[in-house]
Amino acid sequence: MMNKKTDLNMQFSDEEWEKLCDHCGICCLYKIEDYHTAEYLYTRIACPFLDIESGNCKSYLERFQKMPTCAKISADTLEISYIWMPRHCAYRCLYEKRPLPQWHPLFDPEDKLANAQLLSKITALVIPENHIDICSKEQLLSLRESAIQMNTRKKMEKQLIDHVIRDLII
Repeated sequence: MMNKKTDLNMQFSDEEWEKLCDHCGICCLYKIEDYHTAEYLYTRIACPFLDIESGNCKSYLERFQKMPTCAKISADTLEISYIWMPRHCAYRCLYEKRPLPQWHPLFDPEDKLANAQLLSKITALVIPENHIDICSKEQLLSLRESAIQMNTRKKMEKQLIDHVIRDLII
């Protein structure tokens, strides 16, 4: 029996793997881990390369050189990165063997044949559940809109602390 990582590596090409992203931009919000609860708290600070309007990276091809803390999402890293991904994330859904949310871009395809083939691969890996608590598209937009662009003139740690404190007070 194959493990999740091997199974995902064998199932998806690099191009297909990239198509799984719904571009919500939540991965690009800075997070703080609560060491007592192991919970990840999202801040309102977004990576300076996140285009908040489109949810895309403004520097995608050079993101790892320009932002060394940018996490590469792959079948090889999913085992340790899925925990901080939002519950609706297609990568997390695959890892946890849950169906993708109905609003996912793959369900409104531009290239119907390619997306149908990709969806069939996903379906083969996912065990359907009766009820899944997934945040709505409106909630995602609200999270993205409340994110603030990082000020490159201030230390990131200071901005994180300021915004976490402000979020706790509000």
